[in-house]
Amino acid sequence: MYSWFDAPASTTPIATGSSASSAIITANKTYYVSKNEVATGVGPVNKLAFTDGGYNAFVGNFVRFTNNVPVLIENVRLYTGNPGKIRFTVADISNFNETNGSYSYLPLSSTTIDVYATDPTPQAGSQPGNDPADVGAVFLLNLPVATPGDHAIIVECLNGATIFRNNNIATNPYPYSIPGVFSITGNSAVQAGDPTFYQKFYYFFYNMKIGLAECPSSRVAIVASTATAPVITATGNDFTSTVSPAYQWYRNGAIIAGANAQTYTATQAGVYKVITTDAFGCQLASNEITSSITATIDIDASEIALKTFPNPGDGRFTVEFEVKKKADLVISLVNTTGQEVFRKTYPGFIGKFSRQFSLINLSSGAYLLKILHGDKLYLKKLIIAK
Repeated sequence: MYSWFDAPASTTPIATGSSASSAIITANKTYYVSKNEVATGVGPVNKLAFTDGGYNAFVGNFVRFTNNVPVLIENVRLYTGNPGKIRFTVADISNFNETNGSYSYLPLSSTTIDVYATDPTPQAGSQPGNDPADVGAVFLLNLPVATPGDHAIIVECLNGATIFRNNNIATNPYPYSIPGVFSITGNSAVQAGDPTFYQKFYYFFYNMKIGLAECPSSRVAIVASTATAPVITATGNDFTSTVSPAYQWYRNGAIIAGANAQTYTATQAGVYKVITTDAFGCQLASNEITSSITATIDIDASEIALKTFPNPGDGRFTVEFEVKKKADLVISLVNTTGQEVFRKTYPGFIGKFSRQFSLINLSSGAYLLKILHGDKLYLKKLIIAK
């Protein structure tokens, strides 16, 4: 597993994976990547992250977690109110009853440790309060979790031991995550009729340290290169962009609906550009080209004997005409606001044209049919009535 950092000594990765994207832009465009490194803990740093809490001899309460890769739960800060032993069992939980808290489980790994009282005033049994004088202690667990997935750590206090947990939390504290590695997602607290009851508690584990199966590598500096903006060129009224995964063409700063190909044929004068989107969703704008189309406009289209029928119609109509010379042909439909709602291109067309188009998804209203053939533009009003 690879972790990415925005500084040489950062403890929290900004992304994980062999390739990654981030909204964090460093001043020198330098990032640091390492393999099998987890440089941060998970969970609150200490129990004073929340106001209330208390110690108790918990038996069977558990903390839910998700690991994305095999991990070793190395150590954790605990707060213990009375000495004894505590058993920690990593398990898969099943048949969990959200009313009474009963469950079945399959153990995956377990450890039992001796604990001394970190509370300056040890006391057996239940002990309410969140005493800031108890600074806790770091205890070694070394619990392996070989299988990625959703699991739990079951806690059993033995021989009089008690352990602290926070309560009366006002807002949901979960999840606590190391991105792409490990997340603490909840606990076993239940109350009938309240599925969010567990969010009022944070159980047991503070600043938990997670290790990976393999030894971590040193960090390597990676300087991010600036992506190359697309470049558009024009041949007559045809614009072509350099290659990109996705395109969107603009005229005078406004999106041209449906213009999402590498090439675009302009039918109106204006300033054109394309915005490309890469595989990570990052966008780059091209240079701008001003097109001063001077096509001859034939409003009644008698020169090519343009016919559209039925007109009015329900959106299914036939277009017929004939042109005597070979040139690129573009047929488009524009609504009353000037938005292009349909476009079809026929390179190097000559002769008789007869096609039926089905645009029944368009709303009723008046549209302008545009036939651009070479340097001549023919227009005809089209009515859709449903």
